[in-house]
Amino acid sequence: MVDAVVLKYKQCPLFRDYLLQHKGKCFVEATNSKVWGSGVDLTSTKAMDESQWKGQNVMGKILSTLTKT
Repeated sequence: MVDAVVLKYKQCPLFRDYLLQHKGKCFVEATNSKVWGSGVDLTSTKAMDESQWKGQNVMGKILSTLTKT
């Protein structure tokens, strides 16, 4: 998955520019996925409170890492 996101980052200027405009921010995949997402749906009041996340937020971490390179 990391490779796919890196390719999209390299090939899609709109995606890359959006990420870079938010450099230094914590990205979150606000879904119920306990692996790829935060484990908390975007509509939940807990979605923006990292201490309430039950998931690993792997996708969010991948996106955040891209802005550091």
